[in-house]
Amino acid sequence: MVNNLLHYILPEDRKRLLSRLKSWLSRKGSIIIITPILHSKKGEEFSSVFNSFFSAFENLYPTPAEEDIHQIAKELKLKVKTLKPVVTEGGWYFIQLSNR
Repeated sequence: MVNNLLHYILPEDRKRLLSRLKSWLSRKGSIIIITPILHSKKGEEFSSVFNSFFSAFENLYPTPAEEDIHQIAKELKLKVKTLKPVVTEGGWYFIQLSNR
């Protein structure tokens, strides 16, 4: 589970993190992520404010966009099995990545 964590990791390092997690998965395993999504269909205003807040700190980075999740999954040969809002007002999503 990667919950409320991606904004602490440089965007260019997220693929490496997920690659490492993938290496530990069983054939039917999944990586579960709960994170705000930038420019989400649900809670766009909140995610924009959230990212503005993060820019004030050196150790916080923008939350990923939905396209970022799909791109990393594709590059790592993972399937985006689930991507659904869990807190719609805040743009928080439950994401399940699984081996293809």
